[in-house]
Amino acid sequence: MINKFLLTLFVIFICHQADAQINAPVKWFYTFEKSSNGEAELIITASVEKGFRIYSTKMKENGPLKTRIIFSPSKSYELMGAIIEPEPSIIYSDIFKMDLHYFEGSIIFRQKIKLRAKRAFIEGHIECIAENDKISILPNEEHFRIDIQ
Repeated sequence: MINKFLLTLFVIFICHQADAQINAPVKWFYTFEKSSNGEAELIITASVEKGFRIYSTKMKENGPLKTRIIFSPSKSYELMGAIIEPEPSIIYSDIFKMDLHYFEGSIIFRQKIKLRAKRAFIEGHIECIAENDKISILPNEEHFRIDIQ
């Protein structure tokens, strides 16, 4: 009896997680602004579904998974400095015993680059966890490619 109950609970959990993965609460958009001095600024926008949040790229360790924007190495560009993000909201977590820095709504991340070629393909991926007060959507890798001409 207990085994059937646990199995049913497990199946419901898996189905719920699968549905959450299909209807991802974070959508990503990519563009750039090119300047005349051989530099460009990558603009990576996260659109977070109402009621969900993602965490800052600058989140301290020992907390929930911070958002990570990882650029693949290339000879056609060079990263200039760290990712620039807006000021996050902060809430204290009794679970992690620390302040959590998070974002809701639309968030714009910026990364300056130095172009080493007339055309550059910026590739990489993003890892983040989206959660609300009821569920956490496990991290997914969002792959991207930005073509700068």
